[in-house]
Amino acid sequence: MQFLLHPSDRPVFRLSGVVSQCRLELRIHDVPIHQDTSGKTHHFDLAINEWLFQGGNVIEVRLAPLQASHEFAPSAFLEMTLHHKSAHDEAGKLSTLGNLTWRPQPSARAQDTRSQALDTDTLRSTPPPPPQTPEETALLALPGQADDLRWTLGAPVLQPDHSVHLLSRLPLPPPWPACPWLRGALLTDLEEPAQTIGICLRTLHAALRADAWQPLLETRRAAIQAAYGLGEPETDEALGFPSLLHSPGWQLVALPAGLPRLEIAGKGRLARMIDPATGLSPLLLRNPTLGLLAEIQAWWMFTGKWILVR
Repeated sequence: MQFLLHPSDRPVFRLSGVVSQCRLELRIHDVPIHQDTSGKTHHFDLAINEWLFQGGNVIEVRLAPLQASHEFAPSAFLEMTLHHKSAHDEAGKLSTLGNLTWRPQPSARAQDTRSQALDTDTLRSTPPPPPQTPEETALLALPGQADDLRWTLGAPVLQPDHSVHLLSRLPLPPPWPACPWLRGALLTDLEEPAQTIGICLRTLHAALRADAWQPLLETRRAAIQAAYGLGEPETDEALGFPSLLHSPGWQLVALPAGLPRLEIAGKGRLARMIDPATGLSPLLLRNPTLGLLAEIQAWWMFTGKWILVR
C-alpha cells in the first residue's frame, strides 16, 4: 500500500476528446469548465485537477443539437477519454481510466431515457447514484487507495429539448481537499446578487486595466498551486491571461454597455456574469492583428464576503 503524504503528491487527471456536429458543455461539480458551440470538429485536452475534490466528483457532459429543438445530425459524435498520471509513477506516463463514445440514435424520442451505446472499457455502465448534498459527501476511500480508481458512467439521458446529458462519478480519497464552494452561501438566499456581482466584475476589470489584479486572485492562485504543485512562474503561466496582458498587440476589451446576465452554478453557490449578446464572459482580451480573442471567466462565491474563486 502506498500513501500520499502531501497534497502536491496527488496524481494528475486530464480529460481529452473530440466532438463534432453538436454543441458541447463539460461540467464538474455543476460548474462549466469547457464549452464549444461551433459545431465544427473540436479537439480538447483539459487538466482538471483544480476541479476535483474529496468524495464523489460528478463529471457531466451536455450535448445539444446545433439548432434548438432539432434532433442531432446523424454525423454528430463525441469521443472522450479520462487520463490519469499516478503520483508514484516516476516515468510520469498517463494511463487511461476509461473511454466514452457517443453517437445519436436514429429516430430518438424525447421521452426515451434508455442507455445508448457507450465504449466504456473497464467502466461500469450503471447509472451513478443520485447527486449528493454537501452533508452527504463523505470520504469514499482511505489514503493509499488513490491508484485504485474507478470512473463510473451513467446512461445518456435524452432531454425534452433533444439535448443529451451524461453523468459520471469519480470518487477521490484524502488528501484531496473538500470542495471549497460547498461552504459558500446559497446565492438565491442573498438580496440582489446580480447587482453585487456586477460591481465585482467592474472592480476586476479596472484591476486588470491597472495591472493590479494580483490581490483579487490570491484564492485562485492558491488553488492552482495546490492542485498541480506549481511555483510562482508556473502559476502565472497556468492562469494564461497575465502573459497576454503584457504581450504586444493584446488589449483589454471595454465592458459591454448592456447589463450582463447572472449565471449561477456549483449547486447555487457560484456566480459569474455573461454577456447575453455573445454568451461569453465580459472580460475579454483581443488581438486585432492576429484576429484572436481570449475569454477570462470569473466565478465568485460568498462566505461573509465575496471571493473570486475561479
